[in-house]
Amino acid sequence: MQEQMSEQDEKKWARRAHLSSILSYVVTFILLTKSVPYAFIIGMASGILLPLYILFTKGRKSEFVAEHAKEAGFMASFMALFGTGVEALWGSSTLKWFPLAGASFYHSLTVITASIKASYKKFFSYPLSIFRRSREKKANSTKEEKLYSNLDKFSSGIDKETLQKALEKRKEIAQLSQKIQDPNIQDKVGLILQSLDSMFENFEKDPKDIKTSRQFLSYYLDATIKIIRKYIDLSEQKVISPELTESLRKVDSILSSIKEAFDKHHNKLLSNDIMELDTEIEVMEKTMKLEGFG
Repeated sequence: MQEQMSEQDEKKWARRAHLSSILSYVVTFILLTKSVPYAFIIGMASGILLPLYILFTKGRKSEFVAEHAKEAGFMASFMALFGTGVEALWGSSTLKWFPLAGASFYHSLTVITASIKASYKKFFSYPLSIFRRSREKKANSTKEEKLYSNLDKFSSGIDKETLQKALEKRKEIAQLSQKIQDPNIQDKVGLILQSLDSMFENFEKDPKDIKTSRQFLSYYLDATIKIIRKYIDLSEQKVISPELTESLRKVDSILSSIKEAFDKHHNKLLSNDIMELDTEIEVMEKTMKLEGFG
């Protein structure tokens, strides 16, 4: 059996994968003092070595360490490629040091952020990371497998169908969220997704709650998708009128109401105090119609 790393060792090696980038600046400085051509590119490229070492040694014992090492290696590679592009554009001109200095400063800030995340046993993705999407997909797949595993033990076929539809609608909401330009609205949709994920975690522990949540999930997820689509359509209008501005403002309020409804339902699941949803849904339907989203 493969030896597993302790949590403290995982945090330590994940941090080292990112902090090893500092050595690439030391190498760059030494090369610059010796007037070596393409010093920045060579220095950044050297920053790939330690993350690779950590990936193929410590990463075999810990997926957490492996993911952080991949991210650190990616960023070092990106910096080397960025330097290559700058060299191609400006060559021997002193102007090249402005974008290189700016990129280095930004790189340093992200390395600090990544190291802090690693210390709290959290994943981190650098901007433009090629690994982020595959990790998120894998994480979602693992969650679904756990959910379905428990369902096989405790739930009926109709509960599996309910969960499958809910997961598909969650993916649709997440995809629609990427089309939203307003950060405030996008954040509100993100909070709804977080509440939904908390509910899924509850289903994993107590699959019997899926039956209780069937009507809730069906109505509120459909309502959320409908409102987001309507918002996207409205926000793409070229002519801005007072009526359009008011409609967009109403979306903010309705999304807050939906988030509150998700939180209330989740709390009821936790307290095993589920009541009839007919009245609650009827109120939301009336609200949507009055606001013009019915």
